[in-house]
Amino acid sequence: VPLVRVVFVMDATQEEGTQDPSHAHAQEGAVWEGGWDGLPGVRSPSALPSRRPREEVQPQSRGGKTARGLEYRVHFHTADEAPAEDDVTLVTQCSVDRLPSLISALVRWQGPVSVAIYLRSVEDDIATLRLALDRNALLRKWASVHVMFPARTSYPVNPLRNLALQQATTSTVLLVDVDFVTSGSMLEFQNVMKDQQTNKTVFVVPAFSSNLDAEQIPRSKDALLKGIAAHTVDPANLCVCTSCHAPTDYPRWYTARTPYEIAYEWMYEPFFLAPHG
Repeated sequence: VPLVRVVFVMDATQEEGTQDPSHAHAQEGAVWEGGWDGLPGVRSPSALPSRRPREEVQPQSRGGKTARGLEYRVHFHTADEAPAEDDVTLVTQCSVDRLPSLISALVRWQGPVSVAIYLRSVEDDIATLRLALDRNALLRKWASVHVMFPARTSYPVNPLRNLALQQATTSTVLLVDVDFVTSGSMLEFQNVMKDQQTNKTVFVVPAFSSNLDAEQIPRSKDALLKGIAAHTVDPANLCVCTSCHAPTDYPRWYTARTPYEIAYEWMYEPFFLAPHG
């Protein structure tokens, strides 16, 4: 089941991952102030019902510290839709400026999400996060949101990923970065696991890069292969970090119609669908 990467709110003059933080904050203002009305699942502020403070509606929220001393709080928001045990939870992490990417992924995923969000500026980022939750029905419905507070690190990706994974409650998880959109809905990924006779199989999910709009992203392998032939889709990060995804063996995957075993290699960082519990 392929994944395709989308470049969402990003300055076109800069390489991905090198965005100037001050510029990102300026763009963020445009996204929150006016951009939400163009995103799927958004409700304008005037259409929102009155809401109690989130502290009152999330009494189960609790805090703690990681082994590295990073402070966190789980269930800043608990998804309105409680997941079934045999659902698949999309597990990811981000900072608040990447929330539009998460919402874009939710349009297609339509299933439970456990997301850990890094707060760089606590007061401002919490205000932004609450605004996003208030304005976006998809986010409220599917995402259980956990937050980690700033520390002397630029972005603690592994603690964030671990926090989101620990809070997933379903029997299967899909671990991906936040700016990836799945080829299909949660139900399609769920079907991959239904016929498994063992809970020791992990499915590597091939990842691809594209500048296509989210709604243009291929939904089938055949459509994806056409995009590769047309050079509108490419394997993710192979030029930047060959070791990170090369063991997936993309040439073999292009022609494969059944799963095949691959060997782990040092620096391999695949996204994957796996049993959880």
